[in-house]
This record gives sequence, C-alpha cells and structure tokens, in this order.
Amino acid sequence: MHPLRKYNIEKTLSWKIKVLADAFCHPFQYKSFFGESLTHFDLKRKREKKQRLPLLSLNECIDLKAPITLVNCLSEGANISPFELICLMGVVKKRSPKRLLEIGTYNGNTTLQMGNNTSEDTVIHTLDLPEDQLDFILEKRRYIETLVEKKIVEHYGDSKNYDFNHFTKEGLLDFVFIDGDHSYASVKIDTEKTLEALAPGGCILWHDYTPWIPGVFQYLNELAPMYPIRQIEKTTFAFFEKPSYSGSA
Repeated sequence: MHPLRKYNIEKTLSWKIKVLADAFCHPFQYKSFFGESLTHFDLKRKREKKQRLPLLSLNECIDLKAPITLVNCLSEGANISPFELICLMGVVKKRSPKRLLEIGTYNGNTTLQMGNNTSEDTVIHTLDLPEDQLDFILEKRRYIETLVEKKIVEHYGDSKNYDFNHFTKEGLLDFVFIDGDHSYASVKIDTEKTLEALAPGGCILWHDYTPWIPGVFQYLNELAPMYPIRQIEKTTFAFFEKPSYSGSA
C-alpha cells in the first residue's frame, strides 16, 4: 500500500474512533447527527439501487460447459478475484476474439490468462503506465517467458492521451477489457476511444462497476441510456456488445 494512502486511512479511522467515543459519552448531543447520517445513507442506498444497470446472466455470456485454462493465476494485490477471472476467461473463450486490448496491465495476470484462452493467431495489446509512473513495485509480468508471450504486444503510456491507432493496425478490436485508472474522467476517455476502435460485433468489459468505485459506477450509469450496457450477474463487470451491422454504435 502506498505510504500516503496508508496515512490517510489511519487518519480517517482515528477520527471515526474519536467521534464514536465522544458520541458514546454524549449520546443526546449526537442524536440529530446520527439521525441525519442514517437518513442520508438510506437515500443514497435507494438511489444507487435504482441506478444499477440491468443484469446479464452468466448463461448468456459464457458457455459453462467449455473448458478454460488458468496458469499461474494466484490473485494478489490489485488482481481481479478468482471467480471474476474465471468469468472473464469464460467470456473470452466463448467469443474467440482475434484482436484484444487490455487497459491496465498491472502484473500481467489477466493478460496471461487471455493468452491461454485464445487461438494462436490472436493479438493481445496491453497498455499500462511506464514503470517509473507506477505506484507499485513491478517485478516481472506473468506472461514473460511463457508460450503465449508471442501473442502479446506491450504498450506504455497514459491511456488518456495515448494514440489508439496503435491497437488497430491489424484491424478494429474484437474485445476490450478496461481496468485502468478508475477516475470518472479516465473511464470516460478510455470508453470513448474504445468505442471508436471497436469492431462491429465486438465487446467491451469494464471492471469494478460498483458504488464503491464511484468513477466507474457514475459514468456507466450515465452512458447506459445511450448504449445497452449490462452488468454480468454476481460480478463487478459491465458488458457492452456493439451491433454487428454497420452505421450504429
């Protein structure tokens, strides 16, 4: 964990403990405060419940009978959960994309698994910040020195100002996994660029569609009236498939 982030968490926790201790000693003085807080929390919870995207069942996007391959797939740090990794590979396996883009390489775990669940002629582009701009220590990405490394094309830069034409030299993209900067502005720009680079019939998966990640959650809720985006059930994935006919988003 970044030292500054740890400091902020510890500072916040100490403040909350202090307030709770004071409230315990002076309950009547804090009565209105807690009443307002509970009302605000309840209204926020109800609003977020109404905002949620419609659900997409696992049966619709995954062939549950098709085998997937997972190698060196231990989830650590910012890796997606084992269940979500299985779901992601299930979507990849069913769709058999030839040109993929991953925004947010991290340690290369999902990159490696996508390589193991696609055909030999697949090209996987993966974009991440240069190492000197990362907020974690990178040892070696998991796909390095594996059989699927030849499928993977590494890109370094900030997705907000990176030229997405680098990803479409072989053709428009069939599959995009967006899991980079989770701020509202970054998710918006990543999505807009991806929509332009996406082939008809291609799909986008966003990770961390949850109220706990407000940038992703808010932006996709705002985008949903214009695009048929759905949340894959039991996951924090949001899913969009571009119509296969031309002339439509």
